[in-house]
Formats: sequence, C-alpha cells, structure tokens
Amino acid sequence: MATYYESPLDISPTSTLCDKDHQEETIKAICDSPRTLANISQWFQRRRSSTKTRSNESTPSTTSSAASSPTTRVTHPLLAKDMSRVVMRRPQGYTRQTYGHPLRNLGAGTNGVVALHQRSEDGLKVAVKRLIPPKSALRFTDRAQRYMRQVITEANLTRTFQHRNIIATYDVLQEADGVFYTVMDYCPLDLFTLIQTSNPSQAEIDCYFAQIVHGLNYLHSQQRVAHRDLKLDNVCITHSGTAKLIDFGCATTSNPKYDPQQRSPAIIATGSCGSDTYMAPELFSHNIYDARKVDVWALAVIYIAMCTKHFPWDRATMDDSNFTIFTKHPDHILERMLPSQTAATPLLRRMLMLNPSERPSITTIMMHPWFRSIDVCKVSDCNSHTHTVPLC
Repeated sequence: MATYYESPLDISPTSTLCDKDHQEETIKAICDSPRTLANISQWFQRRRSSTKTRSNESTPSTTSSAASSPTTRVTHPLLAKDMSRVVMRRPQGYTRQTYGHPLRNLGAGTNGVVALHQRSEDGLKVAVKRLIPPKSALRFTDRAQRYMRQVITEANLTRTFQHRNIIATYDVLQEADGVFYTVMDYCPLDLFTLIQTSNPSQAEIDCYFAQIVHGLNYLHSQQRVAHRDLKLDNVCITHSGTAKLIDFGCATTSNPKYDPQQRSPAIIATGSCGSDTYMAPELFSHNIYDARKVDVWALAVIYIAMCTKHFPWDRATMDDSNFTIFTKHPDHILERMLPSQTAATPLLRRMLMLNPSERPSITTIMMHPWFRSIDVCKVSDCNSHTHTVPLC
C-alpha cells in the first residue's frame, strides 16, 4: 500500500503537449501551454491510487533482527518461517497502548490508512500505517501467498535501512486480529504537496533532487535494492527540509534466478510496478529489465515536474502523443521546458534515454559536474540556501 499525505489542492499529473505536426511552432506550443499541476483533481485522484503491483519477484535475502521485547511470533500457515523473521505478533490493542490513539489521518490507500500517533513514553510523533489484509489473504491460495510475501518483503527491507534520506521504520507488527502495523518516522508533508502549495527556489529544488539521489545511491550501491515506485508522492519532507524516500511496496533486490552469484551490479526484475506517469518505457514492453535504470528514469521525471510544475507525458508509450514528440525532439523539448537549467539538461537527457543501458547509474549521476555543484543540505558545512516547509 502506498503511503499518502493530505493534499489541500487539486492537481493533475499531466501536461498538454500538443498532437500537431512535429514542427518548430508545435514544439514551442508544447512548452508554452502546459496544463499545470493544479488541475483536474478527480482524474488525478484516480491515477494516484492506480499503482501497478509487481509480479514474479523473488523474496529479498535481506533479514532484520527481531525486537528485543519478549513476544509470540506470528505463524501464518503459508509463510510462518519468513514471517517470524521480520513481523512480530502482538496482542490486540498493543499499537494504541504503545503509540497512543491516532491524532488524525495522514492519508489512505488500498486496504488501509496512515495516521499520526504520538508515542506515550516520550511524546515522539510517528506515522503508523494500518494494513488490513483482504479476506483473500487469509485463505490458502497462491494469491494469499503473494500478498503475504509482499508484506514480508516491505517489512524485511525497511527494517534494515539506515540513511538520512530513507524513512526510518521503528516497528512492523501484526496484532491478534490479523491487522498489520508499520510504525515510521513522521514527516509533515510529501514533495508533491510541497511543490503545489509553495514556491521553492531553484536551489531548494536542486537540493531535494540531490537528496533523493543520495538516498538512491544508498539503496542501489549498498543495499542492492531498487525502489521501482519513485514519484513526488513517495518523497516526504521534514520540517527542516530533509527529503526521505518512503513506500517500498514495489522495491526489489537482485533476483538470484538471473544473477546467482550476484556478480552483476544490475538489479534484474520482472513485471510492471509504479505509477504510469513516472514509469520507464521498458516497463510497458519488456518482461525483464534492470530496475536501477527504472529508478533513474523516474528521477528525471521528478526533477522536470519540480522545475516546471507539470509532467511531460501521461505514459512513456508511443500511443501517448506527448511522449512521441519527445522521442523525436528530446534535446529541443528539454531545452524549451527547462530554459534556465542548461547545465542540468545534458544529464537529464541521458537519464531519459530510451535504451536503458545508455542511462547513467546513480554513481555516474553523482560524478556529473552539475550535480557536484549542487549545494546539498546535511552534506556541506555551509549551505547557501534555506528550506521553507509549510506548517501542517
């Protein structure tokens, strides 16, 4: 289930790239008449919850340590061994007793909600995702097994991540009534909401971009994990302007079926996962792909959306006229869309290469001269900018 935050304005993740002949005036119209992020809320709300689920994925090899307090572990009949490693069985009411009653809902998704809680022992505010398994997950079926493995996979990964640009997960548990709870850091809003409700400076935008890249570098290089559902909604922002990646329901690690010795840096994956607007072309046409390059593509779309407040296309397929125009005039389109970002456009062009093997890795992105020039909060000792985060 994706984690969502309250969104006070109406937005549409699309643009009005025109479908006329591919000529100079057409390209100019593409960039001069966008439909901004503040339109068509009903369409967007439907799209916002239409994340595709993955298929044919292996369970990551990563494991997390058990909680220190004594408790009885969950024993799901299908996956008792895997569940016992990462999800703790608690008595009914444990979550409210430990983390207090929900103060308010932060968002909702399939089968559950995310609410703000305040831990009773020290007053720490946390976000608690409450996931109610569908009835199908309680039956002895293949679908039930896939569902439970998805829960295990996300819990298995998030409990091990330790990076300032990755959301911290404090607890993953299942109460006696079968409901799952994930207790995480609380952030006041996500990057989508921040972009639509405020007017961040270019320095702030570049800093957010760089922070996301640092988080991805940790995932790709140190954890061998690809996110596969990168989007503005899945980057939350703290009061101090720190960006943190959230929602690892689509994340995947190196698949031992295709990389038995894990010698290749590629993170091989199968199946479509993500939100259409951010999905790379290969997700619509290939069965096997390098999930790292999918993250790189989505990262470029995120940067364009932050700078222009509109998205370049709905789907990266040739039946989308906006995307078709981009494939014919990529350099010209980027120059028109980002006229003041001439230093960044060559890198973005490489990140949006149709051939995934031609896209740079996150490590290569970090070595690019433009990226190295970004003033990143929490990295340099003296920052030339400050972040203005709306109070929620």
